[in-house]
Amino acid sequence: MKRLLLVAAVSIPAVAFTFGGWAVTTVENVPEYAVAGKPFELTYTVRQHGMTLLSGLAGTVSASSGSETKTFGALGIGEGMYRSTITLPKAGEWDLTIQTGFINTRSSLMPIKVIAANAPAPAPMSPVDRGHQLYVAKGCASCHSHQLTKEYNLTKMGPDLSEPKFAAAYLTRFLTNPAVKTDWKSDQRMPNLGLKPAEITALIAFLNKK
Repeated sequence: MKRLLLVAAVSIPAVAFTFGGWAVTTVENVPEYAVAGKPFELTYTVRQHGMTLLSGLAGTVSASSGSETKTFGALGIGEGMYRSTITLPKAGEWDLTIQTGFINTRSSLMPIKVIAANAPAPAPMSPVDRGHQLYVAKGCASCHSHQLTKEYNLTKMGPDLSEPKFAAAYLTRFLTNPAVKTDWKSDQRMPNLGLKPAEITALIAFLNKK
């Protein structure tokens, strides 16, 4: 059974990337599945160069399954933050794409599983699977190479994370507050994504998977 994997990879023209026209989308609330006919909110932030919050964008979220396509508007709800209310009309797998409204950037979401209104809820994801989902949803895959998400890598701002490199306690401190001093040999900084403790735990399970 395919699981929802929200992908925060950005599709942009090469010339735009050269002149700084790239951005990273971070999905704030990542659902494991959706229910047909029941609206859910998709909240996300857009950061130019992965750091600077971009406000005032006119974004949309499109959903498609087979020949059917739905488009939902996204409203600005804070600095660089947007919310779209989505209702998927039938069970199955739906592809979601966030059109950010910044140049031609968009975030492609891999299929979301939609269950019928009267169907039982799927079993919760394992910590590793949930962490994998969050790794791409939060934009980690855009700046950090990983063997399982390399097709979504946008830049190489951060180290490759394909193999376990950091202790769980270290990752917990860093993901809670990326401003802390690290031993990474890079002048680039990572923004504070406001990750919840459960999200951090799942990300660590994925990153430390052997």
